[in-house]
Amino acid sequence: MGSLHELVVHAETLPEIVEGSLGWRAGRLMELLEGREGMSLRELLDLLAELGTTPADFFGHLYGLGISAGPGEDARFTESQRVLRSALARRRAVQQRNHEPPEGT
Repeated sequence: MGSLHELVVHAETLPEIVEGSLGWRAGRLMELLEGREGMSLRELLDLLAELGTTPADFFGHLYGLGISAGPGEDARFTESQRVLRSALARRRAVQQRNHEPPEGT
């Protein structure tokens, strides 16, 4: 995986499904992937969580660092990934419950 676009392709989902899950308007994901709009850090973190990866894994692959939280690796790293994923999921749930529009809408 070398780019965010490749990550979306490998996720084997439709952009419309990702946009709906994140509460983004139709076409927002493609605008971001094509560089027509700037992507905020919050949007990137939400998108990575939605696609089932972490910032460390994404940037590790992007820059060829070989960072991965596979079996047998540092337990603190794995735990931090779990906590981050959980926090992002809770944040999305609160936004949906409060009917707050996510960033980028």
